[in-house]
Amino acid sequence: FWDDAWLTFNNVWLSNEKTTPIYGICSKLAELFVESIDPVLEALDYCCSCQYVYLPQALLCYGKKQCCQILVNDNYYYYNNPESSRFNLSNDQYTFCVQCFNSIKSDSIFVRDDPTQTLVQIPKSLFLSAKNDIEQPETIIDCIVCTRRWHQVCTLHLDQIWPEGFICNTCIQQYNITRKENHYQSMIYHYN
Repeated sequence: FWDDAWLTFNNVWLSNEKTTPIYGICSKLAELFVESIDPVLEALDYCCSCQYVYLPQALLCYGKKQCCQILVNDNYYYYNNPESSRFNLSNDQYTFCVQCFNSIKSDSIFVRDDPTQTLVQIPKSLFLSAKNDIEQPETIIDCIVCTRRWHQVCTLHLDQIWPEGFICNTCIQQYNITRKENHYQSMIYHYN
């Protein structure tokens, strides 16, 4: 349900400038939504109604000896490596800022991951244009018992620690389930 509400809010924010009255009304409505729906969700043993996103970060440009950065909201070019073992390239993606990409006069770009490897030629036509403004939403996971949806950050769940899946605290208590111990917890030190 809250996914639909946030989709509506996001569509209004995308379609209107920050200075318009509708943008301000939508922002206030989003605040009221969180304030009013959070207690209901907590009573139903869900995590929260917040929309968590990871903001874009500066990217590394593979041009000019990897010295420049692609800042947030900058345009850039990227090549998605379909197979990490292909061409002796181990990275999933290769990014170039517009300036470095345009400074390469040939129809191909040469890249490598390791100075001991030979350069790999990638045609410029395989590079796609993009803008560094993509926000990554927080992963939503489902309880494997009751199927309630939770933000992964709210559950502190990692598949590497609990590969069998996420079980919410409500189901653990209600069905007397024992969760596998997390052996990666930090030690609690007492200071005098």
